[in-house]
Amino acid sequence: MVHILGGHDVAILGPLRFWSDRGLVHVEDSRDNSYETLTVRDVLLRAKGINDMIGNSSDPGVFYKTIKCTQDFLDRLLEVCRKAREQGMPTDPSAARDLARRRPTTVSMPADMESLPL
Repeated sequence: MVHILGGHDVAILGPLRFWSDRGLVHVEDSRDNSYETLTVRDVLLRAKGINDMIGNSSDPGVFYKTIKCTQDFLDRLLEVCRKAREQGMPTDPSAARDLARRRPTTVSMPADMESLPL
């Protein structure tokens, strides 16, 4: 699957880009080109931590623009998590069967079928 980073299915916060694929959330950091795969639960725990930090800010009037950008990011991140859940969690047996069924199969055939004994 090809992702165009920066599209509507990607949550961006500074150098970090979050997108969902096969029930997991993928994170890319453009500062050092690192890449990480997280479960939906881990991403939601991190989002809750960011949300708690916003709620504990002392003077919201001073940092209104920063808070607004962070809240917009959290909204997009929740959409990414929702999409990952729709794709199916990798630990779910039905999702694993579906992924195995969709995987392309290769069958090797001998070059000369006439020389095979029947």
